[in-house]
Amino acid sequence: MTISPKRLPCLLCMVLLASCAGLRSPDVDIASPELPIGFAYLQAEGGEAPSPQWWDNFNSEQLSLLVQEALENNLELKSGVERILQARASVRSSSAPLLPKVTARQSTVLREAQGGGSFVDDSGQVVESGGGGFRESSTAFVGASYQLDLFGESRAASKGARSRLEEQFFNQRALELSIQSDVASYYFRDLALQERLAAAREQVEAAERLMQIVQHKFDAGAISGLELSQERSALAQARIGVVSLADELDRNRNALAILLGRFPEELTRVEGDFGSIEVPEIAVGIPADLLLRRPDLLAAEASLFAADADIDKARAQFFPSIGINLGIDFTNVLSELLGNMTRSISSTVSQTIFSGGELEGDYDQAQARYRELVYDYQQAIYVAVGEVDDALVSLRAANDEVVQQELIESEADYTLRLSEVRYEAGDAELSTLIEAQNSRLDASDSLVRARLAQLDAAISLFVAIGGGWSENAST
Repeated sequence: MTISPKRLPCLLCMVLLASCAGLRSPDVDIASPELPIGFAYLQAEGGEAPSPQWWDNFNSEQLSLLVQEALENNLELKSGVERILQARASVRSSSAPLLPKVTARQSTVLREAQGGGSFVDDSGQVVESGGGGFRESSTAFVGASYQLDLFGESRAASKGARSRLEEQFFNQRALELSIQSDVASYYFRDLALQERLAAAREQVEAAERLMQIVQHKFDAGAISGLELSQERSALAQARIGVVSLADELDRNRNALAILLGRFPEELTRVEGDFGSIEVPEIAVGIPADLLLRRPDLLAAEASLFAADADIDKARAQFFPSIGINLGIDFTNVLSELLGNMTRSISSTVSQTIFSGGELEGDYDQAQARYRELVYDYQQAIYVAVGEVDDALVSLRAANDEVVQQELIESEADYTLRLSEVRYEAGDAELSTLIEAQNSRLDASDSLVRARLAQLDAAISLFVAIGGGWSENAST
């Protein structure tokens, strides 16, 4: 409708009634919990701040190549990029109402004059049949419309879209961190399984050599069938161990291939020396740093801002919607240069008087969603600090276990050599030698698994602190 001075009081009353709708702000504190000054299980701060390519700290060129391949080819990451592009497009769409909208249309009408007639030929053309013929009438319209954003609905929608774009960006960073850590974990496990499999095969070879000795002694009548049976059983167990480890290695390599965007058949071998992998010194900083580093916390914060914008948008629905329209009509624009031109200007005001509780329900829902995200954000902060402490505990325990397992392996190696000498000299039973062989294999296997746990704990710590960063980088 057109706003006239007589209608202004009515409009002002509508605005006044809308402003008295009893709207309230969310009664919840967005502030993060009071963070501790340090992590509970950080014995001493050491090491330098890890670089953004945190996996380089393990000093493995092959790992760096695999992570780079995953970042380029992983399909989950490519899908995440498309989600970012969708959110970016949504920002453009949501910002459009803040600008005027210009439209144009043109139409042509053929009207039959009195006494005339026509028909349509095979080509679809109108052919006059005589008489008065047809008269052509054309009109064109160019108009511009603008919705006044007096109460911030369009601005709130644009703000929410931008916040959701930031959320998608941080979600993508979190996904990248997850893929990076998975590649590192599977790579280290592959090398560890290669070490364990090599040791198991050595055990089989040793058992086969011993089997020949035992067989000769049995054939010579020097030992009983019991010892022969014991060695056969030990050899079978050793071979089962090889089969089990080979199967585990194949399945681990298949998972790694999928992360790299390959078929399992395309990754037949992984290069690297497990013993050369270094466990880096990791500077974890203080708990408050996690709010600036961890992409999941940054994404949760962006989601909060989007939810806050949704509240503003829902609140604006209670207020009138005011639009301005400008237009120019041209008559007979095709037969005359400008034809008959008519200019018009109009305004519209609309206000929902009764919606059956729809507006109130949308507003309450937006507020409840905001409060939900606030509590989720605060909970995520507790979880983040706890994950760092858990990783510190695991890394400390793994470091201690590696030291003890190295001692156990050394003693088991000495016991095996001594048992072999005594058995060949006839001073030890076969069962003693078999037990020493098994103990040596178990010690070697446990040491490799302890070193793998050490590396896994370091990966978990990198993930818990948000990956790598630069000390001078702005946040």
